[in-house]
Amino acid sequence: MEPWALRMFDASSKPNSGYLSGNIVDLGAFDQCLAIEESFGDRKIYGKYCLILIQIELDAIKDLIKTLISQKEVTDSFVWHLYEQVRNYKETDLLATQMGALTFSLCVPNGCTHEDLKKYVEPMVISPFQAVVFEKACTSKDNMFTPTIWTWISVILIVIYFTLLVMISIYDLATTNQPENQMFLPKTIHSILLCFSLVSNFKRLLSTHVSNDTVKCINGIRSLSMIWIILAHRAIWDYLSISANSFEHWNFGTNIFFQIPLSARVAVDTFFTLSGTLLMMGFLKHRSLNKSFNIPLMYFLRYLRLTPPVAILIIIDIFIVKYLSSGPIWNYYFQTDNCIQNWWHPILHIGNMKHVFQQCFIHTWYLAVDYQLFLVSPLILIPVWKCKKYALYFIGILTIICIVIHFERAWTLKMFIQREPDDFLQTTYYRAGSWIIGLGLGYILFEYKYKKIYLKPIITWTFWILTAICILTIVFIGYVINQRDYEYNRILHASYIALHRIVWSLIVSWIVFACEKGYGRYINNILSYKMFVVLSKLSFILYLLHPLVQGLYSVTYPMVEHATIPRIFYKSAGDFLITLVLSIPLSLAFESPFIQIISLVTKDS
Repeated sequence: MEPWALRMFDASSKPNSGYLSGNIVDLGAFDQCLAIEESFGDRKIYGKYCLILIQIELDAIKDLIKTLISQKEVTDSFVWHLYEQVRNYKETDLLATQMGALTFSLCVPNGCTHEDLKKYVEPMVISPFQAVVFEKACTSKDNMFTPTIWTWISVILIVIYFTLLVMISIYDLATTNQPENQMFLPKTIHSILLCFSLVSNFKRLLSTHVSNDTVKCINGIRSLSMIWIILAHRAIWDYLSISANSFEHWNFGTNIFFQIPLSARVAVDTFFTLSGTLLMMGFLKHRSLNKSFNIPLMYFLRYLRLTPPVAILIIIDIFIVKYLSSGPIWNYYFQTDNCIQNWWHPILHIGNMKHVFQQCFIHTWYLAVDYQLFLVSPLILIPVWKCKKYALYFIGILTIICIVIHFERAWTLKMFIQREPDDFLQTTYYRAGSWIIGLGLGYILFEYKYKKIYLKPIITWTFWILTAICILTIVFIGYVINQRDYEYNRILHASYIALHRIVWSLIVSWIVFACEKGYGRYINNILSYKMFVVLSKLSFILYLLHPLVQGLYSVTYPMVEHATIPRIFYKSAGDFLITLVLSIPLSLAFESPFIQIISLVTKDS
């Protein structure tokens, strides 16, 4: 055997141990395969790395699921894993690794096509299995991603933008302490330029000073919720990734410690609650000063606040990211087709109206819902201002309507706790309840800001005990329902789905209220810690950026990992730290300047 052929054989997959534990994927030696290069006169042979998948035919999978459902086995995590993939994924190539396909790699000469490999493997496979080989699952030096003209244009524009920021920062330093009558530029232009100063924005970022009107504990709640979301998304990335113990991995839902990331969906409701709170407080303060309520300007400024960081990350994702690395499943997983086709959805904040697997930047559904709720907010804010006497009754009625709608949907669709369809989770009406609770909290905090509310110790302790019980129930209920012997109860699941987000928002509201009114002494000290002030300022960029950081790690790792729950927590800590570091320049360049521009526009109000 020729040395180059021996290296190809060595780089290809070999039989694994642990098949019965789900170790059904072997990625071979990707870098070794692509490093193979042999000359034969004026002709060269390069190594070509291809993934081969042996999977059950889609119709057979559907029949299997129907059988398991008929036998009331749908509560099993493995069955639900299959069900979710079949229900959501339409393309066979996306089904393959997600559904436990036997996967191995072959290192072949670059002259071989994926169709050649398929013809070679197919005769060895019997029904109901099928061999699957995709062109995008094959990588060689001549088909690796190469930068396009749009990539270079994007890089050049970003470099130019940062160069301008540096120049503005130098101007800022040069004009510090300079009298206004000696400024180089007119006052208005000077003020606008300073909005883009890296120096000034960095000082603001690191400042832990908060005004007397600030609800200080919100910074801690926002920061801890963001860390919880990063942990949850790491668990999702690991769940969707290949592992050496797939069967055990798919059943992590039966482990009590895995409930911590699994239950983090309610962390998003924390942000909706806080969003409603700050919106109502800001509106009432604005109107109490007899300032005009300019609705179009309000919409525009909110759009300006949310959109620039989203836009730059979409540009980076489409034109830059896929050229940063490579790996066995890089071409297979790291697809930007959705963003190429639907890039304007997150820009217009309508991404949640598309199917979850057709969305560009899936996690921006939150921004879409938040902005859509902001658009309808005058329908609630104006009546609250005009009829303060009935404000809480109005908000209470809206909350009850949300609960009824949630129950009807959950009952009709026979939903399962923690497995609500993504298309339902991302609807504006489903998330409106938490936001409306936040509006009510904002009204109470504003109206009673300078009024002492006396609560007897027994009442305070009762609320805190109920808060602890509700938190533990919401976080760890998955441990009960994910057990194999659990019996599905339709009324229980529909009721829980209808109520638990409302209850969670009430929990957040009580914590904020208690801390603000002096009934959360030690908790308030923790949540008001100065470190959280800085983290809270970065929370928006952290939310936008962390899935990209997590995805890059997951799809470039050259080996199959053994999944464990402690490793999920360990990796999420790394995700947080790396994202935090990257968030600082992104915030200074693409978030802080527009916050300062908004402040200039609204400085009189």
